[in-house]
Amino acid sequence: METIAQNSSKTLFSKAMLAFIVLITVLFLGLAYLFYQNSSRLLISAQTRTILHQTIEAAYQTLSALKDLETAQRGYLLTQDKSYLQPYQQGAQDLALHTRELTGFLQHDPSEQQFLQTIHTLIPQKKEEMDLTLSLANAKGPAAALDVVQSNHGKLLMDEIRRQFKQLVDNEVSTLARHNDIMNKYFKNTLQVALLGFFLIIILAISAYYTLQREITHREEVYRALQEESNDRGRLNQELQHEIKHRISVQGEIEQLNKELQSNNETLNALNKELESFSYSVSHDLRTPLRSISGFSQALLRRNHDQLDEEGKDYLERILANTQRMGSLIDDILQLSRLNRGDIKKESFNLSELANETTQELSRQDPERRVDISIDPEMNIFGDKRLLQAVLQNLIGNAWKFTAEKPVPKIEIGKKNVNNKTTYYVKDNGAGFDMQYAHKLFGAFQRLHAINEFPGNGIGLATVQRIIHRHGGEVWAEGAVDEGATFFFSI
Repeated sequence: METIAQNSSKTLFSKAMLAFIVLITVLFLGLAYLFYQNSSRLLISAQTRTILHQTIEAAYQTLSALKDLETAQRGYLLTQDKSYLQPYQQGAQDLALHTRELTGFLQHDPSEQQFLQTIHTLIPQKKEEMDLTLSLANAKGPAAALDVVQSNHGKLLMDEIRRQFKQLVDNEVSTLARHNDIMNKYFKNTLQVALLGFFLIIILAISAYYTLQREITHREEVYRALQEESNDRGRLNQELQHEIKHRISVQGEIEQLNKELQSNNETLNALNKELESFSYSVSHDLRTPLRSISGFSQALLRRNHDQLDEEGKDYLERILANTQRMGSLIDDILQLSRLNRGDIKKESFNLSELANETTQELSRQDPERRVDISIDPEMNIFGDKRLLQAVLQNLIGNAWKFTAEKPVPKIEIGKKNVNNKTTYYVKDNGAGFDMQYAHKLFGAFQRLHAINEFPGNGIGLATVQRIIHRHGGEVWAEGAVDEGATFFFSI
């Protein structure tokens, strides 16, 4: 009956997890689609905005080239100085070039086709009028050219050209203002989607963490129950062996009990595999949308850097920084969940050597720091070398971190006898902590200092406690604010 109940519970859990993963995947795909859609629209609006700026610039340059022609024409008519003919010719070339550029920008705009037709008529007429005055001045003298100028035809043409260009610029400026409003709208939408995705990842990570914790606790309870049952079976086997000569018939019962024990062990292995599969699924399904948000944010920041204001750039950089921190949190959660798996391989070794290796590595990583380090040279211990090395890396790493603000930082690693037990400790003169919050030190994600004061994810001491408990030992801490801290452990 217990096996049937366990199988039913596993089936319900698997279905619930599958539904949860499908729901999260749909949500993230929806957010990714919205993010892509808004980003694409923002890019299109930015390109349109650039074309509008270029159109306005081309309009001003065309009108300026036409004014340069007038200036050169008047200078020649007034002075008969042929040096004015060279800027007149250059102005004619510039006018043709800028007219082509302006035509290229407006040829696909249906609303400006009437403008193009008008300009392509007026500008050649104005150019022809100016060429005529210069020809008359060369052939018949300035008086003949002045008759053409005084006819007022050229002035009327220029006034109409100016009016047409002013109307074009006004239209383009109005359109530009509308596109600015559209860009702001799409930018806000994109930012809102990115922030929503980021907060959804935070909620998902927290939910995943607490789900993992519940599964770990459940597995520990099942493991303890099976261990107790296994111990009971062992005692029963010993009693049966004492009676085996007199009760041969009990052999069948013993075999049956052994089969049940094997079945229980298989159940435990299945639970371990289920938790590993769950950890992999959570890691994979968290990382995929996290990479999407990070990638889209980087693309938006890179491709639209010049169009974004400082506040928008700051928001995107915060999103990128927090996605990286979320990736680190995922790694820490998975590392913490793995500590209960695998066998402990105990051996005798010198803990002092591991402490020396850890401090030397910290010194290599931060060669500018000078820390007074004292290590007891005769710290021998019997335990899992790999796991206890992780304990030292976390404890000494914390001591190194929290002494960073001290003018003369000190770290001491040693051993002492506490309640007739050999107890090892790591002591520092760093930031310390308030003892009324000591119960929070070894909880996952529990921090007694702000992250902007001292970096970290709040996983290290939870890792230490789990390793020491797996060795059947104890870990605790003593300290005072600004007076340092001492962490003790025994196994």
